[in-house]
Amino acid sequence: MIVRNIQQKIIGALDNFRIIYIDGARQTGKSTFVKELAANLNYTYVTFDDDDAFDLATTNSKRFFETYLPPIVIDEVQKVPKILNIIKLFVDNSQAKGQFILTGSVDLLKSMNISESLAGRMAGFKLFPFSYSELKSTNFNLIDVLFQENFYTYFANIENKTDKIMCEKLVHGNFPEINTIVPKYRKQWFGNYLKARISKDISSLTESNLRKLDKMPDLFTVLAAQTSNLLNINNIAQKLALSPQTVDNYVYLLEGLFLIDKLKPYAKNISAQVKKMNKMYFVDTGIVSYLIKATPEKLLFDRTLYGQLLENYIFNEIQKQISFSDFEYDVSFYRDNKTNEVDFVIENEDGKYICIEVKSAQNITDEDLKGLRIFYNLNKENIQAMYLFYGGATISARKIADTSVVLLPHHFLF
Repeated sequence: MIVRNIQQKIIGALDNFRIIYIDGARQTGKSTFVKELAANLNYTYVTFDDDDAFDLATTNSKRFFETYLPPIVIDEVQKVPKILNIIKLFVDNSQAKGQFILTGSVDLLKSMNISESLAGRMAGFKLFPFSYSELKSTNFNLIDVLFQENFYTYFANIENKTDKIMCEKLVHGNFPEINTIVPKYRKQWFGNYLKARISKDISSLTESNLRKLDKMPDLFTVLAAQTSNLLNINNIAQKLALSPQTVDNYVYLLEGLFLIDKLKPYAKNISAQVKKMNKMYFVDTGIVSYLIKATPEKLLFDRTLYGQLLENYIFNEIQKQISFSDFEYDVSFYRDNKTNEVDFVIENEDGKYICIEVKSAQNITDEDLKGLRIFYNLNKENIQAMYLFYGGATISARKIADTSVVLLPHHFLF
């Protein structure tokens, strides 16, 4: 069984918080993870996917907690939202740590069924599809490493990957179950997965009847074609013949189901961020590939599409690595009014930045460094390091002023 890198971080939080909440998209392995955690920590495990437990919690919550005593794991807790108020009262009457581990496939803070968050009583964690470091059982955190001067020592023994292998990984993605399915059935898995999210999960986030729900598959496809780009709600609304408000509501719901994520623009003050468009990424490149009918062969010949999926993949890896780091990081992208851009600006707790640019090309030109150069000139005093992931085979470097831009082969992340 693949060990999830976030495990020790969650175990440590149990000693400091009364409630642990683990969320993330469906099929990221939450149930498998918490079942094993419950067995190792001697917690009672119950899931609201079980009809008996669901009925008992819905009809007689007092008896439910007489039957299932803390410390307890409750899986898919969003199915019985009223239970959260009872859990709140329970932990308010007991200061013991680590009483509840809850999981959910929706963002509780976006759920209209939840009247009050459990802020102050719980620590929240997100479980993603497998990271490359989990699949490879590596013992270092990419983001932590890139903030270190001796970062290069961590990449010394990484084997080379062919473009074919990387294209296959981009198309198949990293959902745990997808790697157990014969390739010819993977399209069917993704199709069923997305249909289930539309038909079953959206109701968990809204009490109102969504109009024109039949447009949701079209929205998925339009969003997939624009992944790794600016999220222009008005343009999407025009393509789908929907109002911008309707599209915005749909996007909000898809965020709540952890299917897509928005990346905010870099700005030195929050008000400036509000005025600019976000970039948008999917939780997994396998979903994108399914929606736009990408194949490994197509990616090998369409370098623009390959670059788009590659950037989405690296964004996913950044999010995963941050989720199990012991340090706090803030991620944004830089884009000026002349469309000069840095794909990822990562800020640590000390206010220092690393910049990451993603290029699919094997040969890097001076023009490829333009965005990094502009951002460096604006923020040189706070930049700790700059990296460019590229299609080459070896680590090399370019110069911006007296600072190196390190070129890292993106096959390191596969």
